[in-house]
Amino acid sequence: MARKLLSAFFITVLFFSAELYANDSIYIQKNIREIEVTGKGTGTKCIIPSDVLIAPNQSVLNNILELIPSFETDLECNVRLRGSDKMTILINGKPTALLGDYRSEVLIQYPASAIERIEVNYIPDATRLSDGSAGIIDIILKQSYNGKMSGSVHADVANNDRYSAGGTWGASLGKVSVNVNAAYKKEMRQRAFKRYDRDGNLLLDNTAKARPQTVTGHIGVNYSINSANRLGGEASYFYLNFDRIGNIINPKAQVRRDNEQSQKDGSGSLFYEHTFSLKGRIRIEGTYRKSVYREDNQNTRISTNPHALMFTHIIDQSVDEYDANLSYLQRLADGQVLKAGYNGRWQSADNEYNKDNRLPRPSILAYNTDFCQNIQSLYAQYEINRADWEARAGLRGEYYHRHLSLSEAENKSRTDWYLLPFASLSYRINGSNSLSIDYGRRVNRPVFSQLNPTPIPSAEDETYNVVGNPDVKPEFIDNLSLSYEFRHPIISIVPSLYYRHRDNGIAEIIQENADSKTIGIVNIFDTNTTGLDLSLRISPLSWLNLNIAGNVYHDEIQADKRGGIKKDWAQSVRGTADIKLSPNTLLQCTGLWYSDIMTVQGCIKSHYRIDTGITQQVFARRGEVSLSVTDWLNSARETIVIDTPDLYQKNVKTRDSRIVRLGFAWNFHSK
Repeated sequence: MARKLLSAFFITVLFFSAELYANDSIYIQKNIREIEVTGKGTGTKCIIPSDVLIAPNQSVLNNILELIPSFETDLECNVRLRGSDKMTILINGKPTALLGDYRSEVLIQYPASAIERIEVNYIPDATRLSDGSAGIIDIILKQSYNGKMSGSVHADVANNDRYSAGGTWGASLGKVSVNVNAAYKKEMRQRAFKRYDRDGNLLLDNTAKARPQTVTGHIGVNYSINSANRLGGEASYFYLNFDRIGNIINPKAQVRRDNEQSQKDGSGSLFYEHTFSLKGRIRIEGTYRKSVYREDNQNTRISTNPHALMFTHIIDQSVDEYDANLSYLQRLADGQVLKAGYNGRWQSADNEYNKDNRLPRPSILAYNTDFCQNIQSLYAQYEINRADWEARAGLRGEYYHRHLSLSEAENKSRTDWYLLPFASLSYRINGSNSLSIDYGRRVNRPVFSQLNPTPIPSAEDETYNVVGNPDVKPEFIDNLSLSYEFRHPIISIVPSLYYRHRDNGIAEIIQENADSKTIGIVNIFDTNTTGLDLSLRISPLSWLNLNIAGNVYHDEIQADKRGGIKKDWAQSVRGTADIKLSPNTLLQCTGLWYSDIMTVQGCIKSHYRIDTGITQQVFARRGEVSLSVTDWLNSARETIVIDTPDLYQKNVKTRDSRIVRLGFAWNFHSK
């Protein structure tokens, strides 16, 4: 009871100091004094600075994303926005292979020190990529501004031999600007996964320790030829190494699993931009990305003496992506703007899976699956801006083709054409009040892992095989949002009412029979989601800032041909109290709570977390020392219940989430 009362107290005092700016997206940005949330256009806008963020509490990308209104995450860093796990994540406005099939591990490990801000569009306009039913999250890396040299370095240590370090540097050298950042991070994770039947009997006990390491780097160069012409390029690198050792205990055997994973991702892009004298602009850009993933597993039976090797399996996957983009903008008379452009994307992937079985009888399995897809898009958008209102309308047409080579004799192909409209209308009632309504149609195309039919043992329970479905169809989503904004120096409130309809929703289904246990991918019939999210900022005192961000939504899922419908409500609340103990000292208390969330086959049970941190600015605010405790009630756990007429499971995941971290950062800049 004491924990629940304490949790309730912190959850009611919540979130960061804020100052409102009107825009059509959410921004989470560092190096600015305060945070703002507004509701104009296609969503809200937040600006979250480095001197407000408790750096160790926000030491990885996943922690920063939790600051977005209506953003939810679980123990494995599977993410949801407005109740949907379908979203597109970009880096500097571009897709990246590392945030594809294995993005949950990347989100946990990607260092926050390299990030300048995060932009979120709930309903992107026709000029943006069409993937993602819940919108687009764009991660903008740090750059140099105002023609000055600037940079930062940081380092932190935490319990259980966790540590990280990194730095950024940027400078403008005449017509050339250069930006560089690099970071290293080493973590310790101790996790447990247990499965129970309906009567509470333990079916599986999977515990493991892991030592993930990441290295990231990025360089960007811009060259201003003259006032009308600009060109530049950038390159990024990401490396993840993941060693894990654990024991898997089930009624049949006790097994030790040695798991090694590595991922390397590199990308490069070039652009040219020309501004016409008649208020027009054209931009040409090309991007190449390469991602290589390898996983090596060895399972040994340790319930016998001597120990016996059961099997080994190796996964090798390589992905190549090419993007070509052409955009044109023309400013017309009386605040009118015309935008048009072309986007092309070509992707190829190769997956090799080899399994060497030793027990109960020797056998060798080998699969090689090749995948390629081709997306070609044209768009046009018209905008008009007036003193009290503005409107936008656009249309995006796309051609989509995919081809899956399963063997020399079996291939699967699919081709689609579709139109994706967008419309937005905003009205400013006065200086403190505004309204907006937005509509957009989106598409979710299945990723390679959802299409690949190769049976690969699950990382959590290797008695189950994860099997993709090469016949899965794209899902189409209609989004509608109505937002209101009220601004005042002491209080600001941004409620948004939203509706989302999905056709051919892509879902993961667990099945068991006498011969096999599988985790498969299917198209469910349709889903409807209606919700309300709210951002509330209160600044009652000069030394106290409170913010509450909540989300309430109703899900309706039709999951079978007979018309069977599941309905339920879900809620989440998150926020922080910032207490300024002195001009250079900030105390921060953050609470998160998620209710039960309905799934196709059951639900995810409610959970909560409380974090606390304090930061002290030193040396004329150029330096910062911070101390934080993440999940100091050690409450982070995830319980997933599968409850169907044919199957019942209760899966409980826990990890060593109580982390005490000490950090130091130093910012430098030229005068």
